[in-house]
Amino acid sequence: EGLVLTPRNLERVGSATSSEAARWAFGQWELRARAKSKFKRASEMLFDREALEMATHERVAAYHASLAESPVCDLTVGLGSDLIAFGGGVGYEIDSERAEYARHNLRVYGVDAEVVVGDCFDFQWQGWVYADPARRTGGKRTLELSEFAPDPRWIAERLKGRSAAGALKLSPLLPDEVLSGLGGVEFVSFGGECREALVRVPGQEVVAVRVESGDRLEGGVEPEFADEPGAWIYDADPAAVRAHALGHFGLAGLGDHPGYLTGGHVESEWLRGYRVLAAEPYDAKRFRATLRREDAGRLILKQRGVGLDLQALGKQLKTDGSRELVVLFWKVGPRIWAALASV
Repeated sequence: EGLVLTPRNLERVGSATSSEAARWAFGQWELRARAKSKFKRASEMLFDREALEMATHERVAAYHASLAESPVCDLTVGLGSDLIAFGGGVGYEIDSERAEYARHNLRVYGVDAEVVVGDCFDFQWQGWVYADPARRTGGKRTLELSEFAPDPRWIAERLKGRSAAGALKLSPLLPDEVLSGLGGVEFVSFGGECREALVRVPGQEVVAVRVESGDRLEGGVEPEFADEPGAWIYDADPAAVRAHALGHFGLAGLGDHPGYLTGGHVESEWLRGYRVLAAEPYDAKRFRATLRREDAGRLILKQRGVGLDLQALGKQLKTDGSRELVVLFWKVGPRIWAALASV
């Protein structure tokens, strides 16, 4: 622990154990450092790279557990993050090494659960069912359900033939019609990100939910749209955007791409508001004059549906004023608009 991965250190540790063990150990310390953003006890756990990328953050896993009914059956244990949150039950893992890691991680958290090596479809499922199908093929993410492992459609079909319910953790990037074809959908927000589409089977409801507060918004409530901003512009929580739930706030959508709302002053945990100082169709020369007039210093650049290179644009708009301000870009037809705003 704490050794820098260098050829010399790798050789020294390898001579005391084996070259394979040395590579594995250095890999574990790297993964443990990465895992601290997801797990409080990361420094005691075991990981592999792909499974860590897919592993549920322990706060989100706790939300999954709040929905579960005992007994719990986890079809895709992985590293055990959700099974830990469930506090027990039985889980299936097709990869024997990951199953060993999961058993170790369960012990770290003091959770008594059974991890069975094998294909979940070879077993009878007892109780409330949870699944987090693998969404990578050849090291790359996929949105093709037939390439998920296991295929979520097979799981949903088998669940619909049972009396007990279940949930599937899927990508929020999947199209609406694909997700709703499986069951009800919860777009789950945590840390300001839409972390997942949690499909509830059986179910039909579409909602956005914030893990931090448990607050929920009914989906399918869209706002009217405006081209030009009012006194305030709001950046909406991505889960609310994804659930098409932006019509709850009495504000107008701004521009052609969903995500920005505009109007008067509104307080909501789903919205981050910016008070508009100036707004205009974007012209670089004219906008630099606006920045000087408003004594702009450090700029925070944000966009919705525009496709600008914000890093390069930030260098072009370099300012030396005293105020930290926000620049928001949006598109109306072919025209790009920009607003300068304060937090």
